Amino acid sequence: MAHTPNQNLQGIASWNVAPHESSWTADKAVDGNTNQTYLPTCAIAAFNINVYKSVWWKVWLTRKFNIAYLEIYLRSGTTSRATGFSLYTYEDVSYNPPFGDTGSLVYRHDPMSGCPVSIYNITVNKLAQGIAFFNERPDGFTSSCLSVDILKTTIDICEVRVMGCDQNRYHFGCTDACSDKCKNRHCDAFNGSCIYGCFDPNAVSLDCIVCDNGTYALNGRCVQCGHCKHDTPCDKGTGRCLSGCEENWTGDLCKECVDGFYDKDCSRKCGNCLEGVCDKTNGTCMSGCSANWQKPLCQKCIDGFYDQNCSTKCGECQSEFCDKENGSCLNGCKTNWKEPLCQECIDGFYDQNCSTMCGECREGFCDKKNGNCLNGCKTNWKEPLCQECANGLYDESCNLQCGNCIQGICDKKKGTCTKGCLQDWQGPMCNVYTTRESRTGEEFSKTSLVVISVISTLLGVILLSALTIVIYLKRTRCLQQNAREHSNTDHLSSKDTEEKYDELTGGKEDHHYTSINSTNRESVYQEIHTYGNSEFNEVI
Repeated sequence: MAHTPNQNLQGIASWNVAPHESSWTADKAVDGNTNQTYLPTCAIAAFNINVYKSVWWKVWLTRKFNIAYLEIYLRSGTTSRATGFSLYTYEDVSYNPPFGDTGSLVYRHDPMSGCPVSIYNITVNKLAQGIAFFNERPDGFTSSCLSVDILKTTIDICEVRVMGCDQNRYHFGCTDACSDKCKNRHCDAFNGSCIYGCFDPNAVSLDCIVCDNGTYALNGRCVQCGHCKHDTPCDKGTGRCLSGCEENWTGDLCKECVDGFYDKDCSRKCGNCLEGVCDKTNGTCMSGCSANWQKPLCQKCIDGFYDQNCSTKCGECQSEFCDKENGSCLNGCKTNWKEPLCQECIDGFYDQNCSTMCGECREGFCDKKNGNCLNGCKTNWKEPLCQECANGLYDESCNLQCGNCIQGICDKKKGTCTKGCLQDWQGPMCNVYTTRESRTGEEFSKTSLVVISVISTLLGVILLSALTIVIYLKRTRCLQQNAREHSNTDHLSSKDTEEKYDELTGGKEDHHYTSINSTNRESVYQEIHTYGNSEFNEVI
């Protein structure tokens, strides 16, 4: 269009500033030349001569076009001067940006995003005849572009290319015509949809299709409305339920279950999910179950628990499982537990395992926790458990009375008096009476036995001592006899020795050996021998 001069579509370009050079005028921005460095082909305002706080440039095309996009070529090296610029389309030749009802903002550069680039491709997709460029430096203007002049601005545009089709055509190359269904046959410049409305007032959507009540347009066809309240129809263009949703449904289209419900009709309540929310299609608790509920739906108790909250443990069932609603043990109870719940002992048993029998209760049953007989004991049994005889009685049936025991207490099974008997009574059960005479004789007999025992012990000690002495003397006598025999042998030996020494030494030599083997040894043996005889004779 405007970028092809031989089509004569450029129209008239104008601005509100003076050119830097007389030939660098506003129309140079639509001459078809995109050179960004050769200034005679650009629209360049006098930046260094005048201080411009607000500038605009615009072009009024020869007719209205279905504009797809714009290509903007700024002067190279001075793009910071365009910081914060805006682009508009307009419908009135007298329009001056940015004011006026006929102007429509297409793009604005954010001054805090840095300096502008030198080439822009900006989507428009709009029916328009005029294109406008605008920039200003209001008080307090700031920017992240470091080289920008925050006090003044200007226009440095080398080319503006307006890309589009005639107002009744669309697509790249403008190959397709807008549909007759579109209002005034105006359509989207890229896909041909009826973005400006439909020829038929009953038609809806960008495809301009007509839908019956209870349906709406979606992707070129009519589909069923969601679950609108009281079955009212939905908006045919958007599908929204204007009167709200039916119970358990939510969303703009009322096609989604509210939290806590699932299934195709949102009629099923989520199980006991940990976070209260389940998959709205299949009911799976994605975050897991609350305590004692079974995955994945969390709608049944895990084995071993029952009731509506799955908070009660099954009783002592034979199979450890019970009915998950009422707790009944389906296969019966363990021994001594009461059906159907198996949570208490049968009559006659108690404790936490129901393994202990009640005592001799008056009515045959007891408290099933502690075993106390609530209505008292049978005769002769001791409360509260009634499991042993009352004091003074014994036997398995507690029908026998204790003997004459001290404190009247006896073993409650055997009847023996554990603390002894009262005076004049004896025997394990203290039921044998004794007179004083019999007790004296008994005491005498006991004393005699003690004396005899002592005397016997002393006699035993004396006899043992005498026997020890005799053994000792006999051993001593044997030793002395052996000593005498040895003495005689030594005496003979000494004589032989004397003779041998005399022969060796001759008559002239006086050896010391002669005096050692004579008198001293003989006198010692004589003395021992004499003592030994007198000592033995005295003992024997």
